[in-house]
Amino acid sequence: MTQLRSSSFVGQAAEDRVKAVVEFGFTERQARVLVTVMLHSGVCLLRQYTAFAGIVHGQKTRKFFAKLVRRGYASAYPCRHNRGRVYHLDHKPLYRAIERTDSRHRRPMSAARVVEGLVLLDALGCVMEPVTHAPCTRT
Repeated sequence: MTQLRSSSFVGQAAEDRVKAVVEFGFTERQARVLVTVMLHSGVCLLRQYTAFAGIVHGQKTRKFFAKLVRRGYASAYPCRHNRGRVYHLDHKPLYRAIERTDSRHRRPMSAARVVEGLVLLDALGCVMEPVTHAPCTRT
C-alpha cells in the first residue's frame, strides 16, 4: 500500500508543476513540455516540442518559441550552418514555479552539455507518448 501512495504523490507533484507553469500564460500541453524540458535538460529543439506535444511543425510551433524568447523565458542559439536553433529555458521564475530554482539546467551550458540534453530529450521521446507521457506501444 505504501508503494501506491508514493507513486500517486509523484503524479500529483508533476500535475502541480504543470499547473504552476500554466499560470505563466501557457496551455496545459505547452506547460507539460516545458516542465519536461526544465526537469531533464533545459534545452530543446522545435522538432522535440512537436514530437512531445503530438502536433505537426508549423506556425503554432514557431509562434510558441517566439513567445518564449520575446518574454525572456528562453534564449535562442543558432545551430551549425544556421539550419536551426537550440532553445535554452533559462528564466528563473519558471524554474522557481516547479521548485527547481537552482537547477543546473538553467545556467549557461557547454556545447557538450547542450548535446547531452538534446539526446536525453530524444531518448525520452522514444519511450514516452506525446503529452500524456505514458509508455509508447511499439510494434
